[in-house]
Amino acid sequence: SDQTYKSCKEYFERRDELKILNEKERNNLCDILEEKLAALKNQKVDIKEITFLLKKTDITWKAHSPVSDDKAKDLNKRYYQLTSAIWKARKIEFKNNEICKKELITKAKSLDSTNPEAKKQIKELQAEWKNTKTAGAKRDNDLWKEFREICDTFFNQNPKKSKNQHSDTTRKKVNSL
Repeated sequence: SDQTYKSCKEYFERRDELKILNEKERNNLCDILEEKLAALKNQKVDIKEITFLLKKTDITWKAHSPVSDDKAKDLNKRYYQLTSAIWKARKIEFKNNEICKKELITKAKSLDSTNPEAKKQIKELQAEWKNTKTAGAKRDNDLWKEFREICDTFFNQNPKKSKNQHSDTTRKKVNSL
């Protein structure tokens, strides 16, 4: 029994050491998240960077398990509060980008397609659209379709007229023959 207990004792000692190391790693991970959250308040949010950070953090968090039972609850609470705050910042950035794109659509709708300056203005709006970050894949597609339809009304006017004029002259030639 002493021999069996000796191997069990070694196992539990290694397990306790692992729990201590995992606790340190999880605390370090939370510290990194706190720094990132503080930085997000002072700088522009990069959605791709945040998404990558959260995915990487989640994988790392799960890899550093188990932790002492008496420390696990506090660590989990801290971690989930930090990740929730970062997810919220990401969501707010999506919303801000959506609002910006809706404003561009409103500006495009207000332009008069008969005005010769309108093409130049619509091209400027398209450049702004290109520089605006994503509002989420599904939302971006819907907004882009709406914006693209408005832009098409400006750029497809002349070709339709020339086609109609061309077909009229062709009909006249056919009729004269």
